[in-house]
Amino acid sequence: SSSQLGSMKFEAVLAAVRAVSESIEVEHLVSRVLEISLVQSGGRRATLLLMQDEVLRPLATGVMDDQGCFERLATVPSIEAAHLPTSLIDYIARTRRTLTVDNATTHEWLSRDLYVAGFDRLSLIGAPLMRHGRLVGMVLLENDLGAGVFSESDANVVETIAGQAAVSLENARLFEAQRRQAEAFGRFLPRPFLEQLGHKNVEDVRLGDGVQRPVTVMFTDLRGFTSLSERIGVHDNFALVNGFLARMTPVLRSEGGFVDEFTGDGFKALFIDRPDGALRAAIGMQQKLRRYNIERVGHGRQPLAVGIGIHSGSVLLGTIGGAERMSTTVIGDTVNIASRLEGLTKAYDTPVLISEQLRAELVEPMAFAIRTVGRVLSL
Repeated sequence: SSSQLGSMKFEAVLAAVRAVSESIEVEHLVSRVLEISLVQSGGRRATLLLMQDEVLRPLATGVMDDQGCFERLATVPSIEAAHLPTSLIDYIARTRRTLTVDNATTHEWLSRDLYVAGFDRLSLIGAPLMRHGRLVGMVLLENDLGAGVFSESDANVVETIAGQAAVSLENARLFEAQRRQAEAFGRFLPRPFLEQLGHKNVEDVRLGDGVQRPVTVMFTDLRGFTSLSERIGVHDNFALVNGFLARMTPVLRSEGGFVDEFTGDGFKALFIDRPDGALRAAIGMQQKLRRYNIERVGHGRQPLAVGIGIHSGSVLLGTIGGAERMSTTVIGDTVNIASRLEGLTKAYDTPVLISEQLRAELVEPMAFAIRTVGRVLSL
């Protein structure tokens, strides 16, 4: 309101508030709050503290250099480590009121603060960040170049920005929490699968959702894993599988594929409208495996072999399970044939085996060296 803002430049303040309110990422928002507070008030150092586990902790500190350039400093773990006026912090936390100090070194009670004792002169502003009547943090501004640097208008500016920052920080934290949740769900429900079901958010997925789509299905199996796993310990088993998968799955992603299901010593991957990508991924995985085997042999370990079967066709993509737990899957003859093709790589002694249907759907079949190995009457 005009009574609170007094003679401040309204356009500058509104622009500052708008800049804060438009930030939805916590890191960017924190930097904006610090920088804008310093620019609008003429401060030299700004610190943002947030309430975490009922304790105020410094989240970030920023400074203005002699050329007027803002620099965000490294985050510190505690108020003591950040070298802050604890007496001022305690006062604001207790009163929930903004306080402007012309010179902390001559102040009635701040002058006894250990931090203040290190200055000849120190102007301070402390403003609480309030949300729904509760303290969620505070902004501290400092200028050690003179006394009486901050005016009442400066304090009102900082208080206004702090009020918007409290709202924006809560919104940014909610946004960040939702993003982390989406990323966590993405480890179990691939984004492409979600899109094929016609959903934007994992919360929209329901048991029984399903669509029919032409898909290229790839099955990958680590050969001889059962006998190998019997000779190594539990930890080494998981290390082996995860080391193998960590090298294979990036090749899939680079060609537009994604893992639909891990099968212990292998996986089932899907490629939507990318038959050429599936075959390039299979070749890339075998090349990656050869380089990995050089490392393994160099460390005295047994080399690995992988069989890959690929087939294209129509599948049903959907969700199966019960009321308490469900998962996404693909079902149909296309899936079964891709699995059988992987199994036949052992019979034909070839690392990659594809179906005639996949070969027919390749956009650039001449880009690959393909040969017929035989016909199977019944899969």
